[in-house]
Amino acid sequence: LDDLLAQVDGLEVETSAGTRTLDTLDIEPRRFGKNILELFLEVISDPNVSFILLTLGGLGLVIELFNPGLIAPGVVGTICLLLAFLAAGNLPVNWAGVVFVLLAVVLAIIETQVLGFGILGVGSIISFVLGGLLLFSQFGDKSPTLPEVSVNLWLLGGMAAILGLVLLYVVRTIYRSRMATPESTGPALLGASGVVAIDLAPRGRVRFGDETWTAVSQDGTV
Repeated sequence: LDDLLAQVDGLEVETSAGTRTLDTLDIEPRRFGKNILELFLEVISDPNVSFILLTLGGLGLVIELFNPGLIAPGVVGTICLLLAFLAAGNLPVNWAGVVFVLLAVVLAIIETQVLGFGILGVGSIISFVLGGLLLFSQFGDKSPTLPEVSVNLWLLGGMAAILGLVLLYVVRTIYRSRMATPESTGPALLGASGVVAIDLAPRGRVRFGDETWTAVSQDGTV
């Protein structure tokens, strides 16, 4: 900055008030630091941080749906997603990439609900990787004002592996639970007391011990 001020000193410029000569040697530069909010936005606007927030947000929602009532994963996941979208305002986001990442989350959620035996899980991981690759990709004429950024490939691979492991754990847990449930469990639950996990309106879910069952209320919303 000091070198620039020295170079423009004495330069004549045309203004609306006529020709003026710049006198910059005696100028005292004033530097303004970033406030806490600006520093925070700078951190989350890193493409890798933004991608992690988007991924953690999706995983939080998956965990919350797999374990209704935990609350914390859903809250944290929602906050992470909101921060990711906030960061997207400062980045050259390709919204097709965002759609692929969100599609990966949706497929993961469906996998945990219908037990697709891995097919939906594989589709989720493929969609996730494509989303990460496309998230900050620019096609056509690139804007000279937008920086060229991308998600680190090692980070993308690591997050895809984490997603795969989470889905594998969820699917195996559900499958083992269903296989281990004796046929006589239904009658054994008659008259038992449980906890409503998802409101019965009239269909919902109730929890008996370590098991979660779909139930239909005969007395309206519970």
